[in-house]
Amino acid sequence: PPTQEVLRWIREMSQKKQRKNVAKGLRVKVRFVKESSTKNVHGRKSRKLKWYGGVIDGTNSGGRRIKIKYDDGTAEIAEFPDKDIIIDAVENGRHRADAHAFVPPPQLRDDSDGDDEKSDEEEGE
Repeated sequence: PPTQEVLRWIREMSQKKQRKNVAKGLRVKVRFVKESSTKNVHGRKSRKLKWYGGVIDGTNSGGRRIKIKYDDGTAEIAEFPDKDIIIDAVENGRHRADAHAFVPPPQLRDDSDGDDEKSDEEEGE
């Protein structure tokens, strides 16, 4: 799944900015809800959220619809932006187009080398 920083950054981005910057070749993570065939202790079918990787294989003018080719070979056309479609290449291949607009600025990204200087206030967000 995408990191919390990536999710927050993209979900706070305007529709206009997302549509302006979406392009063929960007890697995506798409969230699907899978219902279990068995029921949980409350008598309801349990739901699992699962992320699948893919690449944008085309866009219409204006970026309102995108064609996604999934890594498993399936494809779909989807409305964009969508809360379940995240532009993200982390552990998901490499972008083949300019993805700068979808990458959080350094101060919002996780610091993977352990040299984290975020304040306690920032950590609680």
